[in-house]
Order: sequence, then structure tokens, then C-alpha cells
Amino acid sequence: MTTEVARKLIELGYHTFREMERGVEALPGSELKRLGIVLPDDYSAFLAEFPETGMFDRQVGFRGREPTPWNRRTGVAVLETLYGRCDIGSFDIISVRHQYLEDFGPSYLVIGEVRGVNKVCLSCAGRDRGQIYVWDHEHFGDPRDAFYPAFDSFSDLINGLFEYEDPPTKTRLVEEAPPESFMAQMRNFFKIGK
Repeated sequence: MTTEVARKLIELGYHTFREMERGVEALPGSELKRLGIVLPDDYSAFLAEFPETGMFDRQVGFRGREPTPWNRRTGVAVLETLYGRCDIGSFDIISVRHQYLEDFGPSYLVIGEVRGVNKVCLSCAGRDRGQIYVWDHEHFGDPRDAFYPAFDSFSDLINGLFEYEDPPTKTRLVEEAPPESFMAQMRNFFKIGK
């Protein structure tokens, strides 16, 4: 399973975000287990193979079961980061865990980030253990109500990744000269002749 995941990620340009200065002292899966988090086998294997935070050198997307408000138009969420260990706290899976623990409770682990600073989360307990969600950070109200179901497993998430190009926008540039009254005010202000 791990080689399939590694092959797919490498084909999509996945690489370490930044080499840690001290290196990874303990595998993230071991540290999470020490915190009482029981990881699904597929995600645990991923962390063993890719212990440091990684990102893609191209735009990679997925279509989850339920789109968030951020991707309702296309249905595609752009995956930017998968967390592992990192010496920058906001990209370190353990630091991010502590940051969101109060909002999400102990059942959800933030494992990545999609465009819009929304989080990819893994359910680590309960009936939905192993399932992947996208959390919308701009949701009003209880943060636990902002989880959008995406995949049944981490493996399904990886298998659902594809290279993605944003569709062209329908915005068009309209060139319009400012009204003569505005131009007269500007000339007067700057004392410029016509």
C-alpha cells in the first residue's frame, strides 16, 4: 500500500516542504500514539514513509463527497500541504494538533491544508474512524459543524488526487476613461494644464 501511495504522490510532485534542521527525531505516528491517538493503518504507513510535512510542486486537487463553500463552483479542493513533522509550528502535525484540539475535540486530527486555509482532517475515533473531512475555517458557529465529508479513508483521498488547473474566470476587463469632471478636479488639485 505504501509504495502505491508514494508512487502516486511523487508522480504529482509531492516533496518535503523544508528539511528539518535537526531531522525528524521521532516519527510523527509514534508521537501521536503517545498522545493517545490511534491512527488508521493507511495513514500510519504514510507517516512512516513521509515523516516530514510535504507539499506539491504543481496544483493538485480532489473532489470530496461534499464540496465546501470554498469549492462549490467547481467541486474541486486544491490540496496544498500534508502535515508531518516540521520545525515551523504552523506546519507541524503535533503543533497543529494542539492548536485545534479545543475547537475539534480529541476525535479529529488535522493532517493537511487545502486552498483557503481550510484543513483536511482525519477522524481518529467513533463510527467514522478513518474518514477524511475538509473543515471550513470561515464557518460561523460551532467549529464542529464545519466538517464536510470528503473520503472514506486516507487511501481514498490519495487515490482521488489529480493534477488540476483552475478554469478560466468569466471576468472581463472593461477599460473606461474617468469622467471629464473627475479629470478637471485632478488637474486643479495637481495644478496641471489641460
